[in-house]
Amino acid sequence: MTNSMPRMVKSVTLICLLGLGGCTTVEQAPSTDVQLEEAPAVPDPGTLKAVMAGIAADMDSVHTGIWAEDLAQVERAATSIAGHPHVSAAERTRIQQLLGAEFRDFVAGDKRVHDAAVSLAAAAAGNDIADVLPALGDLESGCVSCHTGFRAQLTADE
Repeated sequence: MTNSMPRMVKSVTLICLLGLGGCTTVEQAPSTDVQLEEAPAVPDPGTLKAVMAGIAADMDSVHTGIWAEDLAQVERAATSIAGHPHVSAAERTRIQQLLGAEFRDFVAGDKRVHDAAVSLAAAAAGNDIADVLPALGDLESGCVSCHTGFRAQLTADE
């Protein structure tokens, strides 16, 4: 691995973390208070938020696999992203109503992420990190593009 490869991995990971900042939560140290804390709310299955939470967990697994040089893990997580669950019919209708004519672009963004995840899984199956990193960059670029284009509209009513 060249000297620039670790820097590229760190840069790509930073981009992903910045783009997905709202999809994951930062774990905090346990409270020393005697009172019990409520568990964080789990998004309703079939909602966009639940789908995004699953993709965020898979992205974490992709990054962990890269850092551990476990490309089989990267392949599994990328395959999971490519096959992520679909939103419910009611959620799809909500998204269509919120986005209007932009819904087509939203669907195209989802396809871009799907195709990039398939490419990442294939690159990881080839067991060559030099092929994995550009594929990861394409996946992250697709995620960030969709987030910057639609997140504000889709989360305004939360």
